[in-house]
Amino acid sequence: MARVNEMTRLARELRKQQTPQETLLWQKLRNRKYHNLKFLRQHPIVYDKQRGNLKFFIADFYCAELRLIIEVDGLIHQFQKHYDQNRDAILRDLRIQVIRIRNEELADVDAVLKKLTSTIQATLPPAPSLQGREGVSERSEDGGEANMF
Repeated sequence: MARVNEMTRLARELRKQQTPQETLLWQKLRNRKYHNLKFLRQHPIVYDKQRGNLKFFIADFYCAELRLIIEVDGLIHQFQKHYDQNRDAILRDLRIQVIRIRNEELADVDAVLKKLTSTIQATLPPAPSLQGREGVSERSEDGGEANMF
């Protein structure tokens, strides 16, 4: 129980200490603003529960629907590449995709969102065809077919 409390406390602290770049991206992701996807910020991801001892990472942004983590990498990440690679490998083993964005890239947040969209599209399985199914039709506001991406 103490480890869960520590995990929760750390996540809350990190939310209070967000970088300006993380805050900027959060404003675009929060409240389902990005493709109606629910993102959580500074979210704990438990990867090992041996003998009641939780091991976890805290993801900058996490979308459970897509099993996707978005990490905003500042200068410190230049010096911890090996740690980041190991962390990403553990997360891949959990079938969680990690997208890393450098702080500088967020100077153009719209370009970052386009990059996220294309990366997500490339990794998602193709949507099942709705053609030929009676009564099933999704239309966007402009009358075209609606698509999540």
